[in-house]
Amino acid sequence: MEKGRIRSITGHDSSGTIADGEGRLINFSNSSIVGRDRLGLRMGDLVWFERIGTHASSNAINIRKC
Repeated sequence: MEKGRIRSITGHDSSGTIADGEGRLINFSNSSIVGRDRLGLRMGDLVWFERIGTHASSNAINIRKC
C-alpha cells in the first residue's frame, strides 16, 4: 500500500486523481474506493491505495482514507 493525497475528484461518479509521495498523478474510479469512504472522500484527503499498471498509465485500487 502507498500513501497519497486526493488531487481532484469529479462529479457524482467520484472519479479523479491521487498524487503519490513523489507528486505523480494516478487515476482512480468510484469502484476502486473501499467501503463507506466512497461517500466522504474529498479533495485533499490522505488515502492509502495500491497501484496497478506502469507509471505512465497507473491506476489506483483499494483506496481507503488514512
